[in-house]
Amino acid sequence: MKWFDVIKIDRKEAQRLGDKYAPDEMKEFYLDKNLKSMKKIDDYVRQNFYDEMEEYQQKYYDMFYEHTIKQTDPEDFKNARISLLSILRQLGYRLPRRWYYELVRFT
Repeated sequence: MKWFDVIKIDRKEAQRLGDKYAPDEMKEFYLDKNLKSMKKIDDYVRQNFYDEMEEYQQKYYDMFYEHTIKQTDPEDFKNARISLLSILRQLGYRLPRRWYYELVRFT
């Protein structure tokens, strides 16, 4: 077993123990991580292709983004975020590939 495998196992164990003994703090941690990733998505979208979107697409994106960041349950936040990414892909706008792993792994 390599050192990075041990770190992954320890991280999973720490996450499991945190979920068991401090669920409120862990929920807050997950929401903070998710919110940071959503702000990163929003910044990228607005800098790179928000102006290219048609007006109805901009309104739809803004509405869905606002809905997503108001989620208080980490699982609901994750599902809303994944839906937002799917909508962006269907409209033809793609985020950098490296982000998809980063955006899903925090939940």
